[in-house]
Amino acid sequence: MRILTKPSTAHCTLNLYVRYLLAQPQGSGCCELAEILKTVSHDSVNRFLCRERYEPKDLLDELVSQGWIDLVGGVVSVDDTVLEKPYAQRKATALLGYFWSSKAAQPVLGLSLVTLYYTSLNGFASAD
Repeated sequence: MRILTKPSTAHCTLNLYVRYLLAQPQGSGCCELAEILKTVSHDSVNRFLCRERYEPKDLLDELVSQGWIDLVGGVVSVDDTVLEKPYAQRKATALLGYFWSSKAAQPVLGLSLVTLYYTSLNGFASAD
């Protein structure tokens, strides 16, 4: 993450984006957030994300600092899946690769997707 030299003038903030990710685990796009907020354009959200270059660690740190997640106790559930893309061009997409598919019982061309779901002892839950 880059170090800010002056306060950001962006309409979208890290706090707002993290809240959106927690509330909308199915969609994390700029258009969806802009549609919910009504006062922020999808271009504004896109520029914010491109400019700030947040890493997953930054989002976790924001969750912990705001008290939305308690790292003591709780349960983390992990699920992995392969989204098959048999007709995609591997060189054209950086995330494509050959991953083992239990369904096909062989490696298949696709995207490896890992889902983490955390449930704290006090009942709060979040998905990444």
